[in-house]
Amino acid sequence: FSDQAQLYLGAHYEFEKNGRFRLEGSLADYSLSNFHVLVDSESPLADFTGALNSRFFLSGTNESLELAQMNSNIVDFALLLPETKAGKQKVKSQKIQALTVFDGQKLHLELGGDFNESQVEAVASALWDGTWDADPATISLSGQGKMNKLSLALLPVLTDYTVESRGSLQGDFSLGGSLTSPEIN
Repeated sequence: FSDQAQLYLGAHYEFEKNGRFRLEGSLADYSLSNFHVLVDSESPLADFTGALNSRFFLSGTNESLELAQMNSNIVDFALLLPETKAGKQKVKSQKIQALTVFDGQKLHLELGGDFNESQVEAVASALWDGTWDADPATISLSGQGKMNKLSLALLPVLTDYTVESRGSLQGDFSLGGSLTSPEIN
């Protein structure tokens, strides 16, 4: 942890046949640079900074998740992209927000943020009964979102530089398919 980060974690576990648990916690000003160990240092997306703040609650049994909620935001996010013909570019955001709720039958996610001069919003759901051993291929996805002036600067990085791009995207999209085979239209 950095000098400024704070972590609170509270847990309760009942030693019964069903192994009931309850976990709640929060994370404040956790530096995203701590996640660099999770990303291949050779990855073109490895140079990022920012701070994560999150509050969460989970409850269930050793067989399934029953309820969950997580409210998170990332502040002062920056991703330095590798140099292209257009020079070095940086994706920046003052704040990215996410809300995740699980009610025992459906996992619901709301995501939004401003990136450079673009905005992205999305709402998605996954039908899931909460069982830990569920087959991800059987978990169906649905959702929709919109983007406004989303820069195509990231496209060359994601395509291993086989595509050169300029401009931006604006429009709506939908999400479908399953957790193992998502479809974006």
